[in-house]
Amino acid sequence: MLGAVACFPIMQSCVKALLTQHDMSFVQATWGRYFFHLLLVPLLFPGTLSRLCQVERIGMQITRGVMLFLGTCAAFLSLNYLPLPQVTALSFIAPILVTILAATFLREAVGWRRWCAVLIGILGVVIIVDPSGYFSWAISLPLIMATFYSVYQVLTRAIHGSASPAVSLFFTAAVGALCASILVPFWWITPSFEAWLLLIGSALAGGCGHWLMIMAYERAEASFIAPFAYTEIIWASLLGYTLFDNTPSVRTAVGATIIVVSGIYIANRERCLRAKAPP
Repeated sequence: MLGAVACFPIMQSCVKALLTQHDMSFVQATWGRYFFHLLLVPLLFPGTLSRLCQVERIGMQITRGVMLFLGTCAAFLSLNYLPLPQVTALSFIAPILVTILAATFLREAVGWRRWCAVLIGILGVVIIVDPSGYFSWAISLPLIMATFYSVYQVLTRAIHGSASPAVSLFFTAAVGALCASILVPFWWITPSFEAWLLLIGSALAGGCGHWLMIMAYERAEASFIAPFAYTEIIWASLLGYTLFDNTPSVRTAVGATIIVVSGIYIANRERCLRAKAPP
C-alpha cells in the first residue's frame, strides 16, 4: 500500500504537466493513462490473457472498471484547476465514504463511534472547501472522484479471490481504455515527444499503483492497510511544491489532518471489532 500511494502522485504529476504545459485535454490524458496501461499488463504479466476465460464475476469486474474510469476523469479534470495537495487531501474522504456505503448497501454494522468519526471527517472536507468563501465548481471534482473511487474499493473487496491481481488489473485497464477511446477523437491533439513520454509515464505509474493496491488487498484486511494510504499526502505535497510550486494552504493542512485522523480511527475501530468477533 505504501508503494501504491507513492505511485499515484507521480501519475497525477504527469497528467498535470500534460494539462498545464502541453494544453492537452483531460480526456486525452485519461486515454493515454488507460491505453498504455492496457498494453503494459500483457507485457509485464504474459499469462494474463490466457486466464481471462477463468474469471468469475465479470459483471462486477466491468462495473469496477467503469467506476475507476469515471473517478479518473474527475480527478484529471480537477488537476487542471486545483493544486495537487488539495486534490489529494479531498480524495481522502473515500475511506469514509466506503464506511457509509458499507452500512447502506452491504448492511454492515457501524456503531456510533464510527459514525462520529465519519461526521468529523466530513468536517475536515468542509474546512478545505471553505463554503463561506468563494466556491469554485472545480472543488467538487475531487469529491466526485472520491465517490466513484469508494465504490471501486468496495467492489475490489467484493471480488477478493475471484481473479488474480494481474487479471483484475487488466480489466480495469481494458474498460477504461474502451471508454476513453470512444471519447478521445473529439479532443485529440497530436502530442509532442515529451507529451508521449508523460502519457506513458502516467500509465506506468497508475498501473503499478493499482497492481500494488490489489496485491495489498489480497494479503491483508482493508482495515489494516487503509491507514497507510494516507502517506500519499506526503508525496503529493513534495511533488506539488517541487514541480508546480503548489504549497498546501493552512486550511488544506488542517482539513487533511482531520480527515486522516478520522479515517485512521474508522480503520482501527473496524479492525478491533473484527478481532473481537467470533470465528
